[in-house]
Amino acid sequence: MDSDNVRAAAPLARVFNGNILFPESMPAKELRELVQSQARVRRETIRALEDEILQLHTIQNQVAPMNRLPPELLTMIFRHVRLVAPKSNRDMFSISHVCRYWRDVALCSPALWTRLVLKSTRGIGAFVKRSKNLPLQFEVSTTHVPITVIRSQIHAVAHRIRSLEINLPRYDGLTEIYSTLRRIQLPMLEELALLQKPLTEYEVLQQLNPDANLYEPGCGNMPALRSLKLYNLPVPFLPETPTAITHISIEYLVPTVPALMKLLERCPLLEHLSLVGYGPEDGPTFETISLPNLRHFKLTTREEPALQYILSKLILPPHTTISYALTNWTSDGTLARILPSYHLPSHLTLAPFEGLKRLELLWTARTLSMRAFRDADEFLSPTLEFEGPFMQSQVLNGFLWDWPFDTSQVQTLVISGRYPAEDFAIPADKWRRFMTALPALKTLRLMSFHRFALRGFLRELLLSEQGPLPQPFLPLLEVLEIFDADMDEMNGDMLKWYVQRRGQHEDTHFKRLELFNTGSTWTDGIQFMAGERIEVVVDED
Repeated sequence: MDSDNVRAAAPLARVFNGNILFPESMPAKELRELVQSQARVRRETIRALEDEILQLHTIQNQVAPMNRLPPELLTMIFRHVRLVAPKSNRDMFSISHVCRYWRDVALCSPALWTRLVLKSTRGIGAFVKRSKNLPLQFEVSTTHVPITVIRSQIHAVAHRIRSLEINLPRYDGLTEIYSTLRRIQLPMLEELALLQKPLTEYEVLQQLNPDANLYEPGCGNMPALRSLKLYNLPVPFLPETPTAITHISIEYLVPTVPALMKLLERCPLLEHLSLVGYGPEDGPTFETISLPNLRHFKLTTREEPALQYILSKLILPPHTTISYALTNWTSDGTLARILPSYHLPSHLTLAPFEGLKRLELLWTARTLSMRAFRDADEFLSPTLEFEGPFMQSQVLNGFLWDWPFDTSQVQTLVISGRYPAEDFAIPADKWRRFMTALPALKTLRLMSFHRFALRGFLRELLLSEQGPLPQPFLPLLEVLEIFDADMDEMNGDMLKWYVQRRGQHEDTHFKRLELFNTGSTWTDGIQFMAGERIEVVVDED
């Protein structure tokens, strides 16, 4: 052995001395081979130990409470994770890397991989493959992905897309996206949503013409389309023939009258219609449109003519529930102008507004809200809702500012007034005219009344009882409930006198008076004055 090899081997021998047995005079070449072979042995030993550790972890995971759940239940939990974190693909990849059991369950559940969020191209191929041939929910934002990439990704899976949601910043790429939607075949598409970020009121008013792309023919390439949702974007197409669309929601960029009427005319199966925006205004004369399957209609606008015009052009079935919101009430304070039933064509029926049995009115310092029901005991699902700016009517010619629909069958009325006393919506001298429109009223609930507002109502009750032949302005009233009212001695005396007079009549309909949180200083003796015919309930808790 030459001197160089010996000198090279000597320090290595000192390093490994005690771990590997070899002569100190071993040549460097042989020493390198020995080290490499020993390294391989130890790497194999490490891999074997890691496999054993993995097996131990697998056994530990198998007895863990979470992994003792059946695959079906674990799949339901994973599906819930997708619901609470819908805007990312990362959650599914995280789930599939927790443990072997979770990964097996996730990979064997194609439905968990059907929702794709396209913020980059990474992971999209895995989702498409793992979802097998199931329909896809596709969500994309042009903020994160170029338009060309979006087009190619949509083309690649177009035959499988069931739901498509596209978010656009401003109007960047709008023309390209709309052109793609009109050309590409989407045979399974049922839900289409085109959204733009929320804008200020000034930005909304400065938007482009809402009909800019509407008159382009389309929708024929989407035969299964059922739902169309637009947020601050124009309608992408106008169907050439009747469609199967059942849900339409358009916010902020509502089409003008010609476009809207043509769109609705081609949706005879429509069940839900929601229009929220700054139009449409009055327009050319159109024939009325029948929507026999419409179940819910929501309209929010800042202009009264929009409400009036749309109502005058739609024929709705009796089961339709309607929600109106007016953000800028500039009329003379008459609901007959906003809901113009008296001025509609004679052939137009108002079936949704017939047979109302319960009304709820809520005034605040800023708004008036009204809810109407067909069942006197119903309070969850109103048939009709209306909300508008607060306005104290100076001329009240009927129920609720010339309320244009029949209230003769209303049996329950709830009035809640959280407002300053001087702004009370029903002036004291108008109560009789107000209540005369409710001849069938049986239950009246007054909530959060200021003492001056309540005094006007009670004074009218007393006036109706005076004279030898009293003619109460609520002839069928059975129950009067007063909640959280600002009662004083004067109001208390008037109420006592009323129940005393009512209790003296054998044929009285009045049966029950309920007082909740109205103060206890004035209630002494009220049950005695009511007599046996009237039950009085006082609750100050």
